[in-house]
Formats: sequence, C-alpha cells, structure tokens
Amino acid sequence: METLKAPLYHQLMGLYHTLIADQGLADEGRWPSDMLPLEREARRRLFWHMYRLEVHTALIIGHTIRCPEIQIAVEYPSDPVFDLQSTNSDLEWLTGWNFVTDLYRGLEHLLVHFRSRRTNAANAQKMQFVVSHTLTDESRAALLTSLEIIHEALPRRFKEPAEMSGDIDRNRCVYQTANIICTYQLLKLLSYASGNVTFHDACQTVLQLVESISAIPNAFLRSMSLAMVQELSGFGHILGSFIGKPLTVDNYQQLKAVM
Repeated sequence: METLKAPLYHQLMGLYHTLIADQGLADEGRWPSDMLPLEREARRRLFWHMYRLEVHTALIIGHTIRCPEIQIAVEYPSDPVFDLQSTNSDLEWLTGWNFVTDLYRGLEHLLVHFRSRRTNAANAQKMQFVVSHTLTDESRAALLTSLEIIHEALPRRFKEPAEMSGDIDRNRCVYQTANIICTYQLLKLLSYASGNVTFHDACQTVLQLVESISAIPNAFLRSMSLAMVQELSGFGHILGSFIGKPLTVDNYQQLKAVM
C-alpha cells in the first residue's frame, strides 16, 4: 500500500484468505491442539494485524471486508512477555494494541452502516428480504459508549504520548498511544458520517483531531507513515460534503478556521 499497488495487494490478500479457509485461521478451535503457546500467540497477533489491515484498506480503497469480525473466533494476544525487554509492568503495550483492534472492529461496523445508507432504489426491494446486521442509531450510540468506557479504563501511558527515547519498550507504548489517538478520532468522524452529522459536530471532531495530533511527537507521526495519512484524509471528504450546501456566515467562518 505504500507504493499504491492495489492489484498486488489484492493478490496477496487473496492468498491470505485462502489460508484462512484452508487452515481455519479465523477459528482457534481448528488450530492444532498440540500448538506451542509461543506459536499460538504469534498466530493471534498475525491474524488481528491482518484484520486491521483489511478494514484499513476497505476504508481507503473501498473494497468489501472479506472476513467480518462476527465470523471470527480468535482471542486477542495476551502474552506481553513474548517480546518485552523489561519486567516493568508500566511498559506493557498489548493492552493498547488490543484497544486499537477494538477500534477497528468498531470501524468495520460503522463502515458497513455508512455504505448501507447509500443503497439505491434498485436494491431497496432486495434488501428488505435480508436480515440486517447493520447498526441502528441506538446500537451506534451504544458502540461509542462501550469504546469510551474501555478507553477511560486504559492506563495513562496510552492516553498521553511521550517523546521518543532509547527504550524500545517505552517507545512501543507511545506508538500505541499515537495510533489510538488517530484511529479513535477517525471512528468518531465515521460515526457522525453514518448518522445525521451536523456541520458543528464535523468541525469539532476535526479540531479535536488536530489538537490530539499536535501532542504526538513528530518522530512517531513519521513512523506511522502513509497509513495514517490515508485514513485521516477522510476528514477532508466529510467537510467537503458541506460545500455547496446552505451554510450560515458563522458556519463559513468555522469551516475557514478548520481548513
């Protein structure tokens, strides 16, 4: 994706989904019973990383999500000692990494809901015979509330980014913090876009993002690379959707300040 070779990406993801089907990667019940704990942990990390990658590219490229989370029976990674260089519990990073996965799972449902709102008249009759698994306004609000509760319970190190240091474990924690900040704001904006978003809400979300990102050290922003830029480009699209619509003078001033 860094080189924008989408056909190659789809080809490689096709091979990966072949492995999911053939090896049962999406269901731990189909994994070998004699698998070593180290290998099980590695599989869990690989699986959820690939899930996040697919949701990310579905947001950017627009393809379908081929392995939705409702069909997944894989636990989150849980062994921080797997690659921790220190025994200091304050340097444990998997809690933050797993919360980012929670955010991507939320993004998946919001994306499906957002796309379902664009169902055209030709598909409307066909869709009414299908049991809907998309979010309602109530369940969308419940999703945001649940994530907010989890976020509030996170250790402080996953809420306040620090400067990059020579400590690998500490840097890994800060990277999770930066990822949480960006992904959480993206989820909130997609939630607004999936509902009856107001101009004020959209602007406030963008301003919150700018304020949050400004607290992230540049070294970590550079390490997040193109992926973050691709996802956050959605903010401009949402604000752009208001251009051409009736706006008050105050709205125009607010848009000018945000842009």
